[in-house]
Amino acid sequence: MSGITGILKDNQYDHVRELASKDSVNVDLVYSHEHDRLCVRKRIHKSNVDNASLAVLKTLNHPHVAKIYDYYEVEDATIFIIEYIQGQNLLDYIRTTRATDAEIANLMVQLLDAVAYLHQHTHPIIHRDIKPDNILVDESGHVTLIDLQSFRIFEHGKGQDTVYVGTIGYAAPEQFGYRQTDVRTDIYSIGMTLKTIVTDQEPSDQNLPIMSPFKNIILKATAFDPQDRYTSVLAMKTAFAPFTNTKVEKQVPKNHRLTAFKILRGFSIFFLLGTLLYFDKNSFTDALIMIVYGNYMLNILIWPPYFILGFSFVKNRETRASKILIVGTLWFFTFLFLGFLIQPLTHLASDPSLFSSKTS
Repeated sequence: MSGITGILKDNQYDHVRELASKDSVNVDLVYSHEHDRLCVRKRIHKSNVDNASLAVLKTLNHPHVAKIYDYYEVEDATIFIIEYIQGQNLLDYIRTTRATDAEIANLMVQLLDAVAYLHQHTHPIIHRDIKPDNILVDESGHVTLIDLQSFRIFEHGKGQDTVYVGTIGYAAPEQFGYRQTDVRTDIYSIGMTLKTIVTDQEPSDQNLPIMSPFKNIILKATAFDPQDRYTSVLAMKTAFAPFTNTKVEKQVPKNHRLTAFKILRGFSIFFLLGTLLYFDKNSFTDALIMIVYGNYMLNILIWPPYFILGFSFVKNRETRASKILIVGTLWFFTFLFLGFLIQPLTHLASDPSLFSSKTS
């Protein structure tokens, strides 16, 4: 894309405020008229961007990965228009909420789901800069992975990365030229991120003691040799299962709609049983008429609220009640149909002599 086109596109965004500025990266909050929302505009020097693979970023669509709406070139920089996420970075969120082990595990599982999505592409996408600052958590505890601009596409058979990127303390050893980065590179960064939030200390050269139930996960994920790490983020995710399987007992409020639904169903069954008890060999016609026309009265009094309640259950995906509604609906139309077929029998019921003469 030419620089002139990039400038024209850049003018479509209204500057709101600066968010960050460091070295060759500038980040500000802008208003997008095209998307009618606030977005993040990130300006990165071209030398730090793999322009050949940028097209894949616009195709990414995952609930835990920030969307990239557009990118373009302006002079010596590549500019990205990114989804604006309101929240705290992971470390600040942990400090503010004083998260429990189970809550930390839940946050990590969300992060691993995001990274697994990147890695499961035909050509795995390696983030290469996973750290607490690039993980945002909103008030509800929803995790979003941001800052994908340092990514690279994994290439089989390649010896090492062309451009070395990453954050010291979180970047794996191979990111400094030892070998090509792969999915295990991101696993290392995730392990260092976990170590940071459980020790509440930024990475340093000191070998900080890890007093946490996540110690073994951290040690395996951050092994120097990639072959000693988890083979995939999904394998790492299974290690958090013991921490996320804790069930919280909650008091379930009484469902008054379901109670009313059962009462109506009870009336229907009671009426049917009553008509069956009334049936005997000397009053076949009367019993049949009572069943059919009695259900007409039942339809008038019971079916309207039955349908209203039933469809409210369907809307809320309460499947058991939905099945009851389907059965009830079939019952309704069955008796409606029988009413037309058996209507001539009412003449027999009103004149017993006709019935007697036919059976004598």
